[in-house]
Amino acid sequence: MGTPNACNDCHRDKPPEWGAAAVERWYAPERKSFQNFAEALHAARAELPEAAGLLHRAVTDPQTPGIAVATAYAEMPRYLTPVLLADLRRGLADPDPLVRLGALHGVEGVDPDQRWGLAEPLLADPVRAVRVEATAVLAAVPAARLSADQRAQFERAAKKYIAVQRFNADRPEARVTLGAFLAQRGEPAEAEAEYRAALKLDPHSVAAYVNLADLYRSAGREKEGEALLREALERARGGGPCSRSLAGAPAPASGSDGDGKGVRRSHRTAPATPMSTRSRSIPAASATRRAGFSKQVTRGIPPTARH
Repeated sequence: MGTPNACNDCHRDKPPEWGAAAVERWYAPERKSFQNFAEALHAARAELPEAAGLLHRAVTDPQTPGIAVATAYAEMPRYLTPVLLADLRRGLADPDPLVRLGALHGVEGVDPDQRWGLAEPLLADPVRAVRVEATAVLAAVPAARLSADQRAQFERAAKKYIAVQRFNADRPEARVTLGAFLAQRGEPAEAEAEYRAALKLDPHSVAAYVNLADLYRSAGREKEGEALLREALERARGGGPCSRSLAGAPAPASGSDGDGKGVRRSHRTAPATPMSTRSRSIPAASATRRAGFSKQVTRGIPPTARH
């Protein structure tokens, strides 16, 4: 799973066997692990077939700590089954706000037409970070599916959401997050302004580049989107954070033939909320989450600049 070896990360002059022997000496040969969730998180991030079952086991095991339960919920969008959807419902009502926050990230995998009934109660959550995330998740719900009272309720929440992001407007992550929110609400000009502001704050922001390119693609401005991605590649060739992020960007290209023209799905970005560093993306039509964009952008990056 690539788990770091804590012993030998410090004692680099010793072999792994030395660390294993020390642990056995301290805690006896027969030991029961205190964590039971690493396999689930690894399977989800590696997109293994057993991910759904392991995620269910992680969130239903009373021994799993809250932060791990929240993380497991947040990994569910790609794997939602009726069982996991039932798990999400329980997570949204969990007394731990961190778990509720993670479950809201899991709701991103639910069709927007079905999200309101799941996440609407959390617009009134006692914890601001949960209210903010609920607003973001519900932004994709078509207004036509809501009653007049529900639309008014969401507009009140949206104003507060925007105020939170404006408070953090000196951070590029907040500008990208607000841009994604505005794009979902059908305000492309305002979204573009936020992405441009993010790039001004951080010219290496992969999330801003990819979200803006996706915005251009959705507006039929393919050439501008391609030019933007080429600009990102030029920055990536110089190494640094842009290079490292592009090399692992989990977002597919829109071209079904893999030609790299346009972007189907936006890079996930970090919302600037007090309790959450989890990423956010613009919903898109593609069901594939990781395949194409990484290949597209790394094609032009020299191997030495990819790590």
